[in-house]
Amino acid sequence: MRRPSILLCTEGTYPHYLGGVSVWCDQLIRRIPHADFRVLSVVHSPCQQSRFDIPSNVISVTAVPLWGTESPGDLPEPVSITCARRSKTDAAAVESLFVPPFRIALRSILQSGGDPAAFGLALLEIHNYLQSHELHRTFRTAAPWDAFLEELAASERFRAISMSEAAICLGWLVRFFSILAAPLPEVDVAHSSMAGLAGIPCVLLRIRDGIPYVLSEHGILIREVYTAMASSSYPDVCRAFLIAFHRAVGSLNYHFADVITSLGEFNKRWQVRFGADPAKIHYFPNGVDTTRFKPTPALSPVPLVLTLARIYPLKGITTLIEAAAIVKEFVPGVRFRIMGEAADKLYFEECKALVARHGLESTVEFGETSEPAEEYGKAWLYCLPSVSEAMPYVVLEAMLSGCPVAATDVGNVAETLGGCGVLARPNDPADLAAKIVPLLRGPEAAARRRKMAAAGLRRGLASFTLDAATSRFRELYWELLECQPLSQAS
Repeated sequence: MRRPSILLCTEGTYPHYLGGVSVWCDQLIRRIPHADFRVLSVVHSPCQQSRFDIPSNVISVTAVPLWGTESPGDLPEPVSITCARRSKTDAAAVESLFVPPFRIALRSILQSGGDPAAFGLALLEIHNYLQSHELHRTFRTAAPWDAFLEELAASERFRAISMSEAAICLGWLVRFFSILAAPLPEVDVAHSSMAGLAGIPCVLLRIRDGIPYVLSEHGILIREVYTAMASSSYPDVCRAFLIAFHRAVGSLNYHFADVITSLGEFNKRWQVRFGADPAKIHYFPNGVDTTRFKPTPALSPVPLVLTLARIYPLKGITTLIEAAAIVKEFVPGVRFRIMGEAADKLYFEECKALVARHGLESTVEFGETSEPAEEYGKAWLYCLPSVSEAMPYVVLEAMLSGCPVAATDVGNVAETLGGCGVLARPNDPADLAAKIVPLLRGPEAAARRRKMAAAGLRRGLASFTLDAATSRFRELYWELLECQPLSQAS
């Protein structure tokens, strides 16, 4: 009796990067030991190393690098096979086999309200082509470039694009198409952690083999793309192209997914807004390990505000530092401990410069930890100052650790806290400081913190345990498997 096999597709997360989604992937795999997992991980560079110990029920990990390779779509294969692929990739093959589906894919991206079904079929045709032809060599012929320019000219939104801008956009597209060169494994269920590039292999399996597709969105990717593009230095038309591409890919994922799991009403509203069928969406909240995260009597002797987060712009660390400068005026002995990987080096330098500008060197400290449970026990308050979130693990961990929470009102944070914490406006240091100070200063501060911590712990135990969270996915997998030939393999 064969064990069921699940393809888990990730992008910028497990197992090559740290973060909440990576933790979710690791927990999911470990808590469903009776299934075999094949992980396909979209990474930024081929040099990216795994950050996790891989469980024994992970049969394979395939990394698909978008950047950092001499040629996009390079595959780890014998030289003889690579040479054969190159020899087949001539102008005639590109013109007859690649360009027709490429044009269909372009129209789905460039035209508002493109057809996701046609887009999916075109991507499958391109995928089939790339199993015997080379991606880089394909785009070195004239036909794809000519087709790209013609489709841009036919699009009202992009017909005024310059040649240099078109070259930038096509360069991105070639790299994004690396995901189409990756071979598809034989599995029984396909599961993506994002409605982006990572979901494309799941879509292809759904079209080609009828494999059930589960889409689990944590953050809403297209919403985050809009946020990122607002501060981008790219030309306007290039930003518009990136948005159009990600919207088309998001719609593709929503269209072909059999089940879409959502972390709350905030996510669901955005998913529906971007084209998801409400009937497909099911509430699957995150959960944390109650044997690891639990109240511990290790409170710091000085007021300590803890933030556990990767350091990059969406986490709002600069807002936290600005708020710390205000809080210090009212609570002179306060300490802010910011612990997490510097995922964006330039942003981290900006954060350190801001600390120096406000003279907060003895107030704000940066670091990393492999034992977050211990840090919650020391903190008087946990603070998450994010610009964008879904259902952050750190908030759940703090709740179950008996640590009161102050956070920005973004994503599903308010729904998760359920009144058991305090909320501030995002990107507003003064409002964040105003929420923090009463929890650290004054005769009622300790009582407020104890009340918040107790309420958060009760809510966490009732709704956000790891056992409950992974059980939902186990039941979903087995329900989908009942419709497959391997229904007996449980």
